[in-house]
Amino acid sequence: MFISAFLQNYRLEEYIQFMDDVRQLCINNDVAALQLGKRFEDFSTQFTLLEAAYAKPKRHELTVVIEELDAQRDRLFSQINFYLNANSLETDNEISLPASQLLQKITDYGGVAEINKLNYQAQTAALRNLIDDLLKMPQVDQLSTVVNYRLKLEALQSINEEFRITFVERTQDRGTLSNEEASALLRAPMNEAYYKLLFRIQASAELNQEQETPLPNFKLVADGVNDAIKRLNSLVESRKTPSAGSGDTSNTTGA
Repeated sequence: MFISAFLQNYRLEEYIQFMDDVRQLCINNDVAALQLGKRFEDFSTQFTLLEAAYAKPKRHELTVVIEELDAQRDRLFSQINFYLNANSLETDNEISLPASQLLQKITDYGGVAEINKLNYQAQTAALRNLIDDLLKMPQVDQLSTVVNYRLKLEALQSINEEFRITFVERTQDRGTLSNEEASALLRAPMNEAYYKLLFRIQASAELNQEQETPLPNFKLVADGVNDAIKRLNSLVESRKTPSAGSGDTSNTTGA
């Protein structure tokens, strides 16, 4: 009656939408007439938990603060790098040499462009270590008559630390499940509720066929579920990119 769904291969949005489609098909075709009882209640409960866990978190009030701090440190870091580049081109070796040495230390960490490309946590750690190293270098003070790099580095250090603290605070406050954790905790019981619901629909459909005037509801639900499965299974198949010469075309289904 029902074809096999590649549940474990559905992407998050696809998976949630599929389960919602199944739920709506049951509701639209009269849950009572389908005699689904507790099976549908269990299915709906699991779906509600799944949807709530995966719901896109609301924009946290600290997100704006984090974005502003990130922009500030990027600008200041780029400004320091710009000044050092300019100083390294000076004809006076007492300016160009220490500037070049400070630039080399930044390069050792990957350079401004690469550091700014890192994710929030990695960038924060890289800057923290880099700034500590730079402030220990005597070249910083050797250039004090040109640019007060110590003051700028300490300002960058302060912004970076404020960013780190705010980021941790937001993470702890939000406390949402990761996709991996949610998959382990919620997809398994959702799948179980789904299979039990289908088994109940199929069993009730067989009894319905014995009636003098069978209800069409069961076929409508089955057709709707199967259409959704075919569509999503096709998407899964279209995303497959088997390695050349592997010859492996086996699938693992969720049946």
